[in-house]
Amino acid sequence: MNIPAAETAVTIQYMMQNPASDGYMLPTSDAGWIRELEDHPDNSTVTFTVEANSDVDGRSTEIMMSYYYGENGKVWWKGR
Repeated sequence: MNIPAAETAVTIQYMMQNPASDGYMLPTSDAGWIRELEDHPDNSTVTFTVEANSDVDGRSTEIMMSYYYGENGKVWWKGR
């Protein structure tokens, strides 16, 4: 996904088949320039803000999506 150099709000849509009643998606990123990373299960989206990039070089990172469910928060799926 290419993002403009200016600060940008991003929305990613996902699809969940047969989610557990106590399941939840947890998006994470190690990049300090990714802020406000949140899951919105009501409309199956993840939103975040990418801080402006004043560097001439591009940058890249991964958003990790983990799905947890059950009494102990068992990880069912992880993807990028």
